[in-house]
Amino acid sequence: MTGDTYPDRVGTHFVTKFKKALNRVGAREVGLVGYFVLSYIAETEHAIWYERAPLFWISEIADRSGKNRNAVAQAIKRCRELGWLHWSQKNDRTQAVAWVLIPDQYLRDSEPASGEEPFVKRNVAQDNNDVQRNVARMVAQTPKDVQRNVARNIALSYLPTNAPPPPEESGWEEAAREVRKEQVHQDQAALAECQKNELRPSDVLDLIAYFRSVKDTFRNPPGALYQALRSARLENRGNWWNAFPNASQLVERHAIDARSRREAKKMLDDREHERLQREKRESDRQMLINWEREFGPKLDAMPENEIDELLILCPKGTQECFNQLGRRRDNTLIRPTLLEVLAKRQAA
Repeated sequence: MTGDTYPDRVGTHFVTKFKKALNRVGAREVGLVGYFVLSYIAETEHAIWYERAPLFWISEIADRSGKNRNAVAQAIKRCRELGWLHWSQKNDRTQAVAWVLIPDQYLRDSEPASGEEPFVKRNVAQDNNDVQRNVARMVAQTPKDVQRNVARNIALSYLPTNAPPPPEESGWEEAAREVRKEQVHQDQAALAECQKNELRPSDVLDLIAYFRSVKDTFRNPPGALYQALRSARLENRGNWWNAFPNASQLVERHAIDARSRREAKKMLDDREHERLQREKRESDRQMLINWEREFGPKLDAMPENEIDELLILCPKGTQECFNQLGRRRDNTLIRPTLLEVLAKRQAA
């Protein structure tokens, strides 16, 4: 299927057929990263029982695979061109709608035989050998610090569909601990709502961090956090106050805090500017003293024709000003300029 409507896959044993087709070509056709991308998206579809098209960030898949965004984007493009993947994304600021496909040339061979049960009757020992070989291929070029997680994710994608579910992700366990620290007794219900609303553990931790910064605002902090977790949405990222009760008060407080930070920054910037100006004035004064000590007598003894030659090297308007002031070399407006030109000419 190549349209934009998510296909009906409930009860079709699709994951069995897809893995059978994908294992036939392996990484030869789609590449190592493409192989991981397809396996990850297929398992995500299966995890939600094909109720809807899942949503993905490229950065999310990159984190899972241990590769950079460009490598994942190239793999996605290749999988689309070869007919293995539907990937629709409006722009980089929105999640992509994606699902895997089976190209027509592999569709017939992937169909299970009549009466065949998906995975249940397969040889478990052979499955384990396949897992180990595929994991070894996939993680060979993966950074050491993420090989363990990548290997686990790939191995889980080859478990039989009747295998027990994988353990809960450590990210959600950490989020649950942080929620319980705030004495939210219905933490599981609140986090279930977060998962239903497609938030990630990192989003929950960010929300809790913001909550702790404004905790004293609420009469019942645990209740406020519970309500915020249940009502938080993806669009609240970076503006978590909108998820809390009495959001308008938090917005006002946030604006006051932001204004205070701007005023404090301006004061510090002004002080730094004033300090730099003082240092520059002192540096210029010391330089003028050195010039006067070294070139002052020479300037005083210089004949008029040499003064005229020196004025040619001065900035525009200096000669006219010098003449208007009676050609006095001790004038405080002209003398620093003449000394500076003498110093530059000496250095050249």
